[in-house]
Amino acid sequence: MFLGGFTGLYRLISCLLRRFFKKDSSYYAIPAGLIGGLTFMIYSSNTIALYFMWKALQLLWNDLVEKKIVPEIKWFVIFLYCFSTAVLFHVAIFEPHLLRSSYWKFLYAISGGRIATMSREPLDIFGFETSKHLTDVLKKTILSLKSLYF
Repeated sequence: MFLGGFTGLYRLISCLLRRFFKKDSSYYAIPAGLIGGLTFMIYSSNTIALYFMWKALQLLWNDLVEKKIVPEIKWFVIFLYCFSTAVLFHVAIFEPHLLRSSYWKFLYAISGGRIATMSREPLDIFGFETSKHLTDVLKKTILSLKSLYF
């Protein structure tokens, strides 16, 4: 329902706008996308929503570069990947319970397990309860504290 509804509504609105104004415009994508986006209420998946958002931003960036509105930045995709990973590390340190277990395992693997061994007790004074949440995350992801140190 979600995927068919999203594409169907997007195409329907886009087609109706083209027929109504008797011309085609890239600006018709804005209302069509907004109306099609209402189908996210049927299947509210953060992963799918983030994928659509990042794809839309990537397409927008590529379009702006193609039209020479913004300069082409060498290795921009690598920068975005690094920035996204940095945000994940920030969340993993301050509020590890907000990460999906697959993201936690990814960060654990690329940090060589260091992400789980960092002391979070100094952060507890800010009210995040980070130490408690870290223990819960480690239990969920089947990583015991004993295996981290030995």
